[in-house]
Amino acid sequence: MTHVEQHKMILALRDAAPRMTREEQTRFAMYEKRDRDDEELDDLSRERMQSMHEKYCAASTKQAMDDKWKKLFK
Repeated sequence: MTHVEQHKMILALRDAAPRMTREEQTRFAMYEKRDRDDEELDDLSRERMQSMHEKYCAASTKQAMDDKWKKLFK
């Protein structure tokens, strides 16, 4: 993961911070601080941040949106 990708993930997670648990918020604050200091994350931190990103910033695909509309009008 490049530094730019890491920064984009942190920006996306910033909006989801209020929905996070206390532990996740603490971790996210550490990630933000390391990003501000222009440090790269280690492998474990990177994996945790990616899992948080998948959990809170899931991108909707066209197929997923179509499935939701079909359920709505059934």
